Amino acid sequence: MSSLAGADQYDWIIIDEAARSIASELAIAMQVGKRVLLVGDHKQLPPLYTDPHKKALARHLGIQSSNDIDELIESDFARAFESDYGKQVGAKLLVQYRMAPAIGTLVSQCFYDGELENGERKIPDIYRDVPKALSSAATWLDTSNLNKKAHHQTGSGRSIYNDAEADAIVDLLKQVDENETFVHSLLEQVKEGEAAIGVICMYAEQKRRIRQKVKKASLSDELTKLLKIDTVDSYQGKENRVIILSVTRSEQKQGSGFLKLPNRINVGLSRAMDRLVIVGDKRMWQGKNSQLPFGKVIKFMEEHASEDLYRFVDITTKKFKKAV
Repeated sequence: MSSLAGADQYDWIIIDEAARSIASELAIAMQVGKRVLLVGDHKQLPPLYTDPHKKALARHLGIQSSNDIDELIESDFARAFESDYGKQVGAKLLVQYRMAPAIGTLVSQCFYDGELENGERKIPDIYRDVPKALSSAATWLDTSNLNKKAHHQTGSGRSIYNDAEADAIVDLLKQVDENETFVHSLLEQVKEGEAAIGVICMYAEQKRRIRQKVKKASLSDELTKLLKIDTVDSYQGKENRVIILSVTRSEQKQGSGFLKLPNRINVGLSRAMDRLVIVGDKRMWQGKNSQLPFGKVIKFMEEHASEDLYRFVDITTKKFKKAV
């Protein structure tokens, strides 16, 4: 190594999660390397800008709402990778080993144009006597038959929550808790202190709501140790055996909010290793929203439902305590 302008100079600088980095973060690291390797996935979470930053940018660009800025924010990693130079020197890693094949194929078809392939990985044989929502690799717990009760509400600030989804998730966790054998099997699949079941919320207020309801549910200590409840923004780079994703958004006008953007949804679904459960109002993502990310997920699951790898369960039936 030699010194350049008072800073150490390295032969190689490798920057992980480069697609999440803002320009200044990349620049600080890149200026001390003779060669730079950027590693990331610009189809997952974008760079994280603060609300004041986004509001200032919206004003500068003449955009009324700072929420609409998310559609325009693109990482320097994405620009570099998709440039003419990036197409010459860049490379794609197209084999995934985290997700069960059925989940990996769903993610590949809905978010990667079918390019992502499944590597070999063994799924533990522990999902025989489980609630119906966990019997298939991917399940959509549908709240639509609750009609207006399926709709979200506005909580503190601008964030929203959905009690129907929160109650359905707590109900599923109670069903899991009744099966001591399954809970002990999950414990054996993770290291001490690690979660096996992740509840991912698309909105922060929903996270707060579900945590409150879980505390009141008196779940066993064993299951509580296995449980992680957090927002999708905190989940990139993480994984759990079972992922329960709370869509949250549901309204008569079918306003999609930021859920029209694929990045966060991609992250939420692709955290699942063995089982994926999506909890939400199926009606929201049909009709005019059928081409949005969740609409594409529903269409893919419907087209392949006959394979028993993907299923839809109406939560109003209350008939999903055992696999069928």
